[in-house]
Amino acid sequence: MTHNDPTDDPEEPNPSPAASPDDASRRRLIRLLVGLAIGIPVAIEASTFFGLLSGERGDGRADIGDELLTDTPQTETIVDSSVFEGPPRVYELVIEVTNDEETPYELTAGPLFTAAGEKITGSTTAEIPAGETGELNKQWGIPKEATPAAVELRAVWGDTEVSERVALAQPAVYQGSP
Repeated sequence: MTHNDPTDDPEEPNPSPAASPDDASRRRLIRLLVGLAIGIPVAIEASTFFGLLSGERGDGRADIGDELLTDTPQTETIVDSSVFEGPPRVYELVIEVTNDEETPYELTAGPLFTAAGEKITGSTTAEIPAGETGELNKQWGIPKEATPAAVELRAVWGDTEVSERVALAQPAVYQGSP
């Protein structure tokens, strides 16, 4: 017996009712949300990765291990940045300087600037002979609740001088004195 009713054929799927406009909108919304859920984290991770490759922190503030004055042939690297709650309350900055050049190098740190814009006077200078590595260590007394935010650095070698205010990352905070 033959008959041509397609609804009776077990091999033929039943036609579904036509999709409503609400279903199409819902599918578009789901696709959009899935795209955003995947795209936003990928974009953030890519931005972070390429920022690390270029040697930049996200906020542009120098932290431990960061080189400070990129316009000098010498390398100035923060090795310590700490607040000691004291008494007295003290901010300590330690910078290691590698002078691979053939002329002596002088690095001065100070004054210090707080997040509130207060200038804390005082500076110190380290003289690093040609071909050597040395350290600059400076401590500033700071007011209670003040946060070190930037330091003025001045480098001199030969006839060249570079000055820059360097933004600092949030320092570690310790109880006691340095």
